[in-house]
Amino acid sequence: MIESIATVVAVRDNWAQVECRRKSACGHCHQQESCGVGTLAKAMPGRPQLLEVALTTPVIVGQQIRIGIPERSLLTSALLVYMVPLLFLLLGAVAGKMASTSWPVGEEPAEVVGALCGGLLGFALARWGAKRLGGGFYRPVMLGLSLPTHQVD
Repeated sequence: MIESIATVVAVRDNWAQVECRRKSACGHCHQQESCGVGTLAKAMPGRPQLLEVALTTPVIVGQQIRIGIPERSLLTSALLVYMVPLLFLLLGAVAGKMASTSWPVGEEPAEVVGALCGGLLGFALARWGAKRLGGGFYRPVMLGLSLPTHQVD
């Protein structure tokens, strides 16, 4: 389970809308001054992400909770988003190459057009698959309340 701390921004019946800040791994190595990725991460601070979470215990606005998402769903979504378009892009290029042998067009333009068509089809299928699987499988779950790290008297 991949866990994160989120802040409750709205509460409805058995659901809460929570705000999660994206964290960057940049800024923790010795190459901070010469790293382009670190500079880009500093220049573009992460926007908060709003999520809806089913509540297991009552919460109030402003309270911090722990949320989690199973590793399996994260790996499945990464496979869907990255590999399906790439596979269809390659299949489109191969189909374009095969089509160029039977039509009087150049080999390279047919491969490029086939790759573009295959890539677009792959992105459309990935989007359709994400919507179809997006029900409860990809939703984060509430793991509990976040305990404060220090207590103020």
